[in-house]
Amino acid sequence: MRLIITRPEPDASRTAEALRALAHEALIVPLLTIIYDDKVTYADLKPQALLITSANGLRAFANNDPRRDIPVFCVGSASAAEAKVHGFSCVRAAEGDVASLTALVATLNPQEGLLLHIAGTVVSGKLAESLSDLGFQVVRRVAYQAKAVSALPPLLSDILSSQKVQDWDGIVFFSARTAAHFVDLVQSAGLGTSCHRLRAYCLSKPVEKALAPLHFRATYVAEEHTQDSLLACLERD
Repeated sequence: MRLIITRPEPDASRTAEALRALAHEALIVPLLTIIYDDKVTYADLKPQALLITSANGLRAFANNDPRRDIPVFCVGSASAAEAKVHGFSCVRAAEGDVASLTALVATLNPQEGLLLHIAGTVVSGKLAESLSDLGFQVVRRVAYQAKAVSALPPLLSDILSSQKVQDWDGIVFFSARTAAHFVDLVQSAGLGTSCHRLRAYCLSKPVEKALAPLHFRATYVAEEHTQDSLLACLERD
């Protein structure tokens, strides 16, 4: 199949590589750009664990702090894999959502020290609030932002506004924010009706919900919040 990837780099290239390994064609058209704040530091904190809700948060910490012996609690397998790539020695992964991450972190003792959440400017879920209710002290450092493109990228606009859309099979979405922004951009460009020729492949139900204003040829949702599960969903189709 020929698929369009909307997630930001560097994750988009990794997804494209995985798709090509399955003999699919992948076109990368990011709708968000990750910008790290190199001024954010963590040396003043001695957390008992890091809370990672995005691989970008892990990268932000790893880029600015040499410590690798702090236990890392990740929202899912992708961020856990990133932690291992950066050399962290103790990594635990939840099941892809804030609720499962909260349950995993709850096995710690609040008296053993604070928890450090490396986050972006946009935070989904109520991780800090849920853990605070359990007696934990959660310190959040905003270390990056996912900046949305202001208009539909020309490459994607050209595909959707012409007969070229027939040459593509679907679009892959990894986050509800990206999906919602895609809807806004496409509707603003007057190209919403073009999506009925395409399939939408979604990492989760919230992603599917964000795409609801548009009509796709078909919509598929991964059984688990992982890239492997999404690829499996695509292969079954």
